[in-house]
Amino acid sequence: MWRRVYGKCNVCGPSILPPDILLMLAAYPEPFVSLAREARKHGLRPPACFLGDPAGRVACQDRWGGADTDAMPVPFLSYMRSDHPTEEGRRISKQFKGRFGREPTFVAYEGYDSVLVFARACDDAGTVDPEAVCNSLRKISVLGTRGTIQFSTEPEGVVHQQWKWPPVCVVAYSRPQQSFPEADLLWDAAHGYPGRARLRREAG
Repeated sequence: MWRRVYGKCNVCGPSILPPDILLMLAAYPEPFVSLAREARKHGLRPPACFLGDPAGRVACQDRWGGADTDAMPVPFLSYMRSDHPTEEGRRISKQFKGRFGREPTFVAYEGYDSVLVFARACDDAGTVDPEAVCNSLRKISVLGTRGTIQFSTEPEGVVHQQWKWPPVCVVAYSRPQQSFPEADLLWDAAHGYPGRARLRREAG
């Protein structure tokens, strides 16, 4: 499929510019690994073209086993700043490393926070009745691994009944075998563009 699509672009001639970004919404390890390697072969990689991937799977260490250096530099969303955990986050990180021998990714922190918040809501409600638990969640304020979790109660909008806002940033690996906390910070929602993005297009 990749060759069919890219081949049609090539028929148009060398004046056709590469896309600004190639967002690879594909299953892992395949067909993502094959797509990433084909992209590299055709020059569709920074600075000519950004590669993008959804949050979550890029942060997992087993990605290096399949994609190798094609796993970099691929920007991906992270729902935490790895250098800004809370005291609870530092405690969980230490326990996680002691048990699994590696740094947790933000996905692990998200999972822990979800269970923590749900347990507190059930405790506050004194029951697991859905309506009572939902009511507790609307009022809850819990210090998780990534910040204080509170839910939006606005009647409309994309953040209705969601944590508004969790820490959000864009990061990427710049060398093979980097762990998640070592990834380069490209953009931080709380502070804007940090000025250290290595994947920016060259002028001209």
